[in-house]
Amino acid sequence: MFDSTLIKFLCFMTAFVMVSQGHAQTSARQALPTSGVLDSRIGSLEFEGGYPSDATVAKLYDEMDFQRAVQCYMWAIPIVSFAKWQQQHETVFGQQDGDLVQMASTRDKLGMLTPNDTTTYLIGFWNLERTGPMVIDYPKGATAGGILDMWQRTITDMGLSGPDKGEGGKYLILPPGQKAPAGAEGYRIFESPTSNVFPGLRILSTDPIEADRLKKIRIKPIRLPSATTLASRG
Repeated sequence: MFDSTLIKFLCFMTAFVMVSQGHAQTSARQALPTSGVLDSRIGSLEFEGGYPSDATVAKLYDEMDFQRAVQCYMWAIPIVSFAKWQQQHETVFGQQDGDLVQMASTRDKLGMLTPNDTTTYLIGFWNLERTGPMVIDYPKGATAGGILDMWQRTITDMGLSGPDKGEGGKYLILPPGQKAPAGAEGYRIFESPTSNVFPGLRILSTDPIEADRLKKIRIKPIRLPSATTLASRG
């Protein structure tokens, strides 16, 4: 009996908040009835002796389920979209950890939400659980780059907007919870909160020769001698 009463009381408070918010922009407010029917954004809400009826309780639970589902969907968009993008890079382009995919033409960029039509992009996805710490030998010049985690949060900027200020330099990206290995002196060191990361940069130079030079970014696991392979989406 206590649990049922408590649930009804909580639902009543939920109804009160929803009704108050739903009528905030109207000139006249409905008084909350002790018994009766109250119109709301989700339909009619019935009250009996100050408590919501069983039908109203069910309606409020349905509304809470709907709101939680919407919040869950919105919360998951960043990581789900990046995971799908990573899957496409690996299965369509054959990208491996340390590789970058070049997107230069308008056709290349179809499906991207906010690309600059005249700018060449080099982007990829790496699984640090497979590679361990990754070294980025970033070129000097007119670029804007960065590393994001899988929640699309910035780990570090690179290039003109980064700590190297367009002068280039070596970056070391660590997997979650790992410390920098021996021999990492001179690197700009950042730890990713997720095992998978998104590196990318834009070539800002309009000189074709300079743009080609800037594409020669070198990326590799710190424990291996191999360097970046550049693939073209087109």
